[in-house]
Amino acid sequence: MVHRSMSAVVLAAAMTMLVPGEDPAAGGVGFEDRLAEIQKKGIQKIAPTEMDLALSLVDQAHEGDERARGLAGLQLDLLEAIIEAHSMEAQASRLETDALEAEKDVLVEQAAYEFLVEQILSSGVASYWSGP
Repeated sequence: MVHRSMSAVVLAAAMTMLVPGEDPAAGGVGFEDRLAEIQKKGIQKIAPTEMDLALSLVDQAHEGDERARGLAGLQLDLLEAIIEAHSMEAQASRLETDALEAEKDVLVEQAAYEFLVEQILSSGVASYWSGP
């Protein structure tokens, strides 16, 4: 158990070094800027629990908790991924609707074509049998 918790501490420390954009002074985007962008995209409706966790982790990070700093960066990455996935899901839904409408149009055109062919064939057969 001690080994696992030590691994978690090492992982958290490593992640704080790898998580980009946490230090505005270093030219990156700060947590607040990332949070503002994420909130603009409506994350509160999509994943309210994850957003609340991110806010909590950012608060803890501001209090000097290095582990929370790394986790906050990861949580913000997760929220951005959720937003992207939600956007892609919405786009997929629109494309599926478009595909279903196109399929319906094709079926209507196919039915009209088949009806036209039947009419032509039946008129040709009728004229053949009614001829001299």
